[in-house]
Amino acid sequence: MAEYLTDHGIGFKEASPLSDGWRRYRLDHCPFDESHVGKDVAIFQGPDGKLGAKCLHNSCRGLGWQEFKAKIGTPKPHHYDPPLKPRVRATIKGVPLGTANPDPDDAAPPAGAGADAGAPVERRPAAAIIREYLTEHYRPTFRRGGAIYSDALGREVKRTEAVAGAPSPLIVRLADLAKEAAKLDPDDLPRLFRNWAPTAWADLIGALDDEEHAAELSGSAEHEFRARIKAGLLRLTPLGFNHRGKDGKGKEAAETEVQRRPLIDWCAEFATDDGWGDVRGHRIWAMIRLGERLGAAEDLRDFRRRALRVALRPEVFLQLGIDGELGRMNITKFSQLAELYGVGCARKVQGGATRTVELTREFIAELFAAPGDDPDPDDDGHGDSWEGEPDGRTE
Repeated sequence: MAEYLTDHGIGFKEASPLSDGWRRYRLDHCPFDESHVGKDVAIFQGPDGKLGAKCLHNSCRGLGWQEFKAKIGTPKPHHYDPPLKPRVRATIKGVPLGTANPDPDDAAPPAGAGADAGAPVERRPAAAIIREYLTEHYRPTFRRGGAIYSDALGREVKRTEAVAGAPSPLIVRLADLAKEAAKLDPDDLPRLFRNWAPTAWADLIGALDDEEHAAELSGSAEHEFRARIKAGLLRLTPLGFNHRGKDGKGKEAAETEVQRRPLIDWCAEFATDDGWGDVRGHRIWAMIRLGERLGAAEDLRDFRRRALRVALRPEVFLQLGIDGELGRMNITKFSQLAELYGVGCARKVQGGATRTVELTREFIAELFAAPGDDPDPDDDGHGDSWEGEPDGRTE
């Protein structure tokens, strides 16, 4: 990483590693905005080689390693450890795949090239050509079950979409194969695609890691995951709560009132400093952070929001009736993704009997911030420092 940054003219300083072994490279300034300096922007490298990047300023929110890499420049083979071997582009009769109407004369071996010059070039199967095209077109980052996440499209792509039909650029590549195989009628190319596309898809998805183990992280996937969590916690939820009021005779009495509020507001309403407590049977728990004190001029509601701690399990999304896919996710994968995308980290509640994900303070602040507002107006437009809890590193 140090050589990669140096070769691309990026000033940096390597900071002390994080407790989990991730190495930090603090950049002199953000590649997207030179006014973002200091400890606000960094690139990370995990013990397993996984890469991440983030600038803490709000204007750079959602920009991860993929975006940083595109802005700084693509790593060269010698930037890897061990160095990558040069990739040789596959050919048919010596012509690079994807070349339309290749001229057979251009593919002839040069004179005096040696005894092997006239050896036949190995023909690539149709499945390999289709897979190569799908990889270039979708730029898959990881897999989700039977689907891939396309970094090019910024969304999930299912098998039915990818193998629905052969686009013209792919037909051109298959036409190269048809010329090599004299018995193949060019009119049969769509049928050739239908026959081999499922195999190409299986090969493609089989070579990808699951999202939580992907070698490179996607900024668009991070934005999507965080948005799904926010949608659930900001969903209006009808709950009843007790408060003091007056009866018909004007006497004080306890009343139960049903209101519709965002679930995160109910967390702040029911949280106490006595430990984790669930919110009316939902798979979400809240408490007031120990040691926090109400400021002299601070509103009680603002204090409860500032000092709030929230832990949840994915089943809460099923209870809310939204995002069944997220709600059925097992807690191990949910915790890994939450930590990966800076939403929270693993936490046990109820005396250690229940595994949950505790939300970061930064994420909770975003939930309470009005659209377009800075969740932390006192820090000049960026979040927590790198020296704090794991919420600083979301890549």
